[in-house]
Amino acid sequence: MNPYSTHVISSPRGRRGIFSFVYFELIQHIFTKLRWSLVPLVCAFIAYAVFGAVLAQSKNTSLDANTWDVLWAVLTNQRLVLFSLTPLFCYLASDLLPEPAFGQAMLFRLGSRRLWWFGKTITLGLTVISYTALNVLVLVMIASIVLPWERGWSPLSFQKFSEWGAPPAIVTLPPPAIIGLQLILLGLWWFFIGLLVMVVAQRFQRSTAGFVTGIIINFVTQTIDWYGVFPSSMANFLSSEQIFIFTRAVQDSAWEIATVVYMITHWVVWIVVVYCWGLKMSLRQDFIQARETA
Repeated sequence: MNPYSTHVISSPRGRRGIFSFVYFELIQHIFTKLRWSLVPLVCAFIAYAVFGAVLAQSKNTSLDANTWDVLWAVLTNQRLVLFSLTPLFCYLASDLLPEPAFGQAMLFRLGSRRLWWFGKTITLGLTVISYTALNVLVLVMIASIVLPWERGWSPLSFQKFSEWGAPPAIVTLPPPAIIGLQLILLGLWWFFIGLLVMVVAQRFQRSTAGFVTGIIINFVTQTIDWYGVFPSSMANFLSSEQIFIFTRAVQDSAWEIATVVYMITHWVVWIVVVYCWGLKMSLRQDFIQARETA
């Protein structure tokens, strides 16, 4: 049977082959790609700039800082995340689709378009984890050069929290918990936008189309928040406020952990919607014609 037809094929061989498929996807798109060398370079530049700013603030206020200050300053900074880290991730995710000749052969071996799309999604998830871990590793390495590791927030952090009007739920939680929640939200955001990049790239058989779409959506989230071009009821559907814990906490006096659960659920719903869109398109798309016209 033609593996590029619109029929869905399911076989034990295909289910066993999903692990091999994901493995080769990682080799092809992550471990052997020169573009991934940009990640530590960009993150190191950001970390160095923020590290210097934290040291300057500590010196000017005579308040001690620690490594958590650098991690917090980078991961909760909307401009750094949306102008630097997210566009870079869109560039990396745009390499996952459209499928090259090797991927077409793997689709035949899997014997199922559902498994193929599921495997591509798993690959994207591992890409998000790798990207997040690499950024955190670079931040920690640079911040640890001078600043110490401590269990709690530094005196400098407490002063900033007081100035910004952070709710007690933020201040009383330990740094690993808050940083961990922020990383989960960033990971979901990157997973969502990466999935969107993949779907558009597959639809038009152009990685550039996916990359441009990701950049547009990324900047739309900023426009919604900073310029208020949409009604508040509509803006909540796709707003960068759903990405950053501290931004939401300062604006919401009733902030608590339940708020983070809502923010996580928000992105999970978006991810499910885009995943189903991509699956539906994969089941219907004529791969032979797409390959010939690409």
